[in-house]
Amino acid sequence: MPQGLSKRKIGEYLASPGALNQAVLGAWVARLSLAGLALDEGIRAMIVRVRLPGEAQQIDRYALLCILFFVLSLPPRSGSGEQYSVARGQQLHT
Repeated sequence: MPQGLSKRKIGEYLASPGALNQAVLGAWVARLSLAGLALDEGIRAMIVRVRLPGEAQQIDRYALLCILFFVLSLPPRSGSGEQYSVARGQQLHT
């Protein structure tokens, strides 16, 4: 069996609710190249590197960060009068 870091342990650490864990998760996701990818491709690019934990709240932390970085990587919608709500993952018409 190869020696090295356990994908399961990395996933558990990154999904823990502690402030340092969340900062590391944010920095890790920020370093991934998600720009130009579709949302499902971005999620796949993120989860192939770790093993997701089994707890729904922990998986939710991964998903929310991936969606946040996906939305931030979108080109601005100048002149359309539309804004994105990252917290809800939906489009708001103003």
